[in-house]
Amino acid sequence: MQRHLFTAVLSPNGAWLAASDSEPRIYRLQLTGQAGAPPVRRVALPAGTLPAACAAFTADSQLLVLGGTGGGLQAVPLDAEASQAASVHTLRPPPGPLSAHPDAPEEAGPAGAPPAVLRVCVSLDGQWAAAADARRRVSVYSLDALAFHASMPPLPSPPTAIAFLPGTSLLVVATVDKRLLFFDADAGRTVHTPAAGGGLPILALRGKPEPILRIAFDPASPGAALLCAQTWALRIDLGSLLISRPGAAAHVKPAVSLPEAAAGGVEEDGGGAGVGSRRRRRKRKRSSARAAAGEGPGAGRDTAGGGAPETAGGGKLVTKYGPMLLLDFLAAEVAVVVEQPWLRVVERLPDAMYRHQFGT
Repeated sequence: MQRHLFTAVLSPNGAWLAASDSEPRIYRLQLTGQAGAPPVRRVALPAGTLPAACAAFTADSQLLVLGGTGGGLQAVPLDAEASQAASVHTLRPPPGPLSAHPDAPEEAGPAGAPPAVLRVCVSLDGQWAAAADARRRVSVYSLDALAFHASMPPLPSPPTAIAFLPGTSLLVVATVDKRLLFFDADAGRTVHTPAAGGGLPILALRGKPEPILRIAFDPASPGAALLCAQTWALRIDLGSLLISRPGAAAHVKPAVSLPEAAAGGVEEDGGGAGVGSRRRRRKRKRSSARAAAGEGPGAGRDTAGGGAPETAGGGKLVTKYGPMLLLDFLAAEVAVVVEQPWLRVVERLPDAMYRHQFGT
């Protein structure tokens, strides 16, 4: 019997594989270094483990965090020598409804049932876990205390990707309307940015309907975020925003905005080398020159509350990959991209419906 797989995730050390459909499962992979598939052994989970819509491992691969389809998180400690996981800890928000945006969809299921957790991420030091649910709410949990810690204010737009900035307690949230929001998990408060309207708009992504599905960080430059969608990836520098202080969380400089890339400000890498691409490059150069000279429709126009012109550079838009299932870093300056060709997608579509038209 085939069942729909909700989520599947591999631990950072490659020793654990977690998956969930209507039943959560975890497998122990015995890496021997020899050719061929490694031996796989299923490890029993505690009886109270519930189905998960998303999952994540801590960096040391010793804790599995499950985002439940019935709301809340579950933390499962892992032991490589044990035949089954010893315990499961359920983490839920405090009693009473959390505030949600008025435009958020109504909760499905029984009245009062918590919404499903759709996205989960864990900080690099394993201290914090963040969860985004179906009601546009983002909650932060302490993995040290195994308890709820704080929640972000109601979001006007659904979150599509969440990630912690490496080495900090700063949570980066991307929303459907192409904005970035920042939340300090340690202080339990939103990090305000110069842009008005809640979050920084990413001007380089105007006109691109695809949402941001993943936020990745290169270990060689952890201050630079790679915003990944299905057919494009945008690299932006967050390091210019943040001031690191010993023993404190990252803070945002009061007068600096994101390098918002727009016309002439984004270096687009589409992989083309024909006449059309050279023509587009010349057009972008002319647009940049006109904007720098104070001419054209974009001259003198500022970003939303940021004070920086739309032609501010610093971003690189990559469009030379096909539909991407995964983009992540294996090591410093080494990334892996898993593509799904459109032809393979089309081959799996159902047959077209034939309708007889009148008079033919």
